[in-house]
Amino acid sequence: MKPTSPKTLYIYLDERCNQNCVFCVAYERGKSRFGSMSTNDAKKTIKNFMDSGGGTIAFSGGEPTIRDDLAEIIGYAEKFDNLQAISIITNGIRLSDKNYLEKLVKADKRNKISFSFSLHSHKKEISELLTASKRSFEKTMSGIENVIESGKNASVYQVITSKNYRDLPEFCYFLNRKYPEIKWVVFAYPFPQGRALLNDWIYVRISSLRPYLIKSLRFLEGKNYVVKVANCGQLPLCALPGFEEKVIDPRFFTQENVIGMAGKNDFQDFEYNTDEWANHNKGKNKECKKCLFNKICQGLWKKYIDLFNFDGIQTVTKNNFKGNKIVSSLKTKKDVDEIISKLNVDKLNFLKLSDYNSKLFNQLIKTVKKKKLLLIIRFKGKNLYP
Repeated sequence: MKPTSPKTLYIYLDERCNQNCVFCVAYERGKSRFGSMSTNDAKKTIKNFMDSGGGTIAFSGGEPTIRDDLAEIIGYAEKFDNLQAISIITNGIRLSDKNYLEKLVKADKRNKISFSFSLHSHKKEISELLTASKRSFEKTMSGIENVIESGKNASVYQVITSKNYRDLPEFCYFLNRKYPEIKWVVFAYPFPQGRALLNDWIYVRISSLRPYLIKSLRFLEGKNYVVKVANCGQLPLCALPGFEEKVIDPRFFTQENVIGMAGKNDFQDFEYNTDEWANHNKGKNKECKKCLFNKICQGLWKKYIDLFNFDGIQTVTKNNFKGNKIVSSLKTKKDVDEIISKLNVDKLNFLKLSDYNSKLFNQLIKTVKKKKLLLIIRFKGKNLYP
């Protein structure tokens, strides 16, 4: 798949932040290459994007709520009729100030804003270890509560590290119990960039992580959460047996919908799906080449390989695949209809063909692409699709 007409832009408003997260990808040697926008810079970026057919804006940084002009910038963005949504990616600290939050809410006259909270543990000591910011945990929690009270939508984003992975199931129980209004959760493995390159201790072996993350995903899915693995913090597909779509869906979404990250000094294309990017940043071993997922899995971060070799890699075959399996011929229109009826729209599907007709095969693929279904097709030991 190639990018179609992306409608989402991340805007890096400010390089300043009121936390010092040990895995922050934005900072290298104490500063960010994106810089900080003036109010006019931000408005110009928004106008150019919206005039070119844009739809959704995500304010990032640094910490966007550091800005005293954020309400003004939100109000400006909402003057464009084609604006669909505004996401504010935040640690929530300043949102503990109800007066500040009220200014943002008042500026949101078209009810377009939502908040994505970085919350890396439900335990104060672990949270403040990872954010390297004392006395910040209570403010983040207060910010989440204030946003929920305001009626705005909220989601949670957590970076998985060696210090919080064992608490993942408990963290999910905590969210469900304390903040039942939040129904969108995103997990990410550390992206080896910025400060994450300076703190090897944050990385966790996949063999250790797998049971805790799988248990968490089962719980969240059972409670009807929308849960994903961040495109920039991916895991290999074999790390999540039965939940491969948590990795694949964000990749497809980003490729189709996100232009990139715009800052004052730089622009970064979201190139995570290209073979060139994967070959530069990821690696595979001989066992990966035998895997059912080889064509759609990017492998392991090279940083991970340096630390743990290929720990946790599990070659997936038709026999140990945990998702939806279908065995069928593809010789008649009835075969096509039956296969489509058996495809799980929410999971990765595996179809083993005993025989097929090329014309009907193309018809099946056309339907799969139109419905954006996730499917691997195999015939006589070889992948036909993708």
